Amino acid sequence: MFPFLTSAWGIFLFLLIAAPITGLLCEVANRRLLEYVRCQPWWPRAAPLQKQLCMNFGYPESYLDNDGLLDTYCYVVVLCGHHFACGILALPVLCYGWGAAGPLGQSLLLTAGLLDVALDIYDESKMIGRTFFFNRVRAF
Repeated sequence: MFPFLTSAWGIFLFLLIAAPITGLLCEVANRRLLEYVRCQPWWPRAAPLQKQLCMNFGYPESYLDNDGLLDTYCYVVVLCGHHFACGILALPVLCYGWGAAGPLGQSLLLTAGLLDVALDIYDESKMIGRTFFFNRVRAF
């Protein structure tokens, strides 16, 4: 078992470190994906569908220009990628069971859960920033 998983303090410190690193990696991945998707021939056909999806979630239409649509689309893809990576870490326990996965598999599952919590901390921080400091966060 990884040592940081054995105490509440260790878990807190892990999240204190993992949340900003997760946020940084997600922002970098989002920016790179933005540039990739912007140049794709299918993006103009996908943009109206993304706009409707965003409007269903309550985004203001003033935000839903091409840059805003790209940002929301790429952001969701990055979050899905993170969830996929965490799911990979959970595979030993999912395939073999808790006991048969051993300490390493158990630690990987718990780490995957904590990495998902780190993503939630980053995501909530970003959403709070977008809600109260919309123009500054969007410009970031």
